[in-house]
Amino acid sequence: MLGGLVMVSFQVTMGVPIWLSFPLSIIAVTLIGMLLDRLAFGPFANLRCLRLIIATIAASILIKGVAMLIWGKNPLDLPAFSGRNPITFFGAVIQPQYFWVIGFLIIVVCFLKFFFNKTIIGKP
Repeated sequence: MLGGLVMVSFQVTMGVPIWLSFPLSIIAVTLIGMLLDRLAFGPFANLRCLRLIIATIAASILIKGVAMLIWGKNPLDLPAFSGRNPITFFGAVIQPQYFWVIGFLIIVVCFLKFFFNKTIIGKP
């Protein structure tokens, strides 16, 4: 949720091109996650599991609340960079954006398979 909202802010609100707003969104959300880890989860690292779960739920509620204050409650939309005209494939209607999702999914799965099978860090 946060990555999508940050991406909308970069691309739609600030006018940053998509090729730059995508990595900037990843960096911004990663930094927010690191900050959240240090502030919300770091102090509870030695505590029991139930307290970590409660801290996670509290952080989720806080992030949702801050997101609603910043971006509002109305749905936001990124402009489609592959077009909005659906493609008919054997009677099924497919949005062009789905091909990007499937392509990135294949790349991530191949990378993870390589990482866990071929690297020293990934092998048990």
